[in-house]
Amino acid sequence: MAQAADDQLLKGIAYGALGKFHEPRDADRAFACYQDSAEFLRDVEPGGADALAIEHTLTTLVRLAWLYVLRNDARGKAVLDRAEALRAASQVPDEVLGMLEQSWGEYWAPRR
Repeated sequence: MAQAADDQLLKGIAYGALGKFHEPRDADRAFACYQDSAEFLRDVEPGGADALAIEHTLTTLVRLAWLYVLRNDARGKAVLDRAEALRAASQVPDEVLGMLEQSWGEYWAPRR
């Protein structure tokens, strides 16, 4: 439906849901879905979007950043920074804020 409507927000939400579905089953496919979701949601801004759009965008960014951090990929910092900027400019549910803080903790944890 999102593809037929050519709605970037709906595509981003759909790909984020697919990423969450694939995460425990196929990490590479989940990674690709989160990357696509973040691309579709890249234009969501706090001032021009509703709370649901911001929540989905932030959730996707945090999950993508988590996967980057676990892979020791330098792109994780940029995604976390983007998520942090979105969080600072909008009201965020506690469960999403918790995921963001956990991702930052993993990012700053010493590597063995």
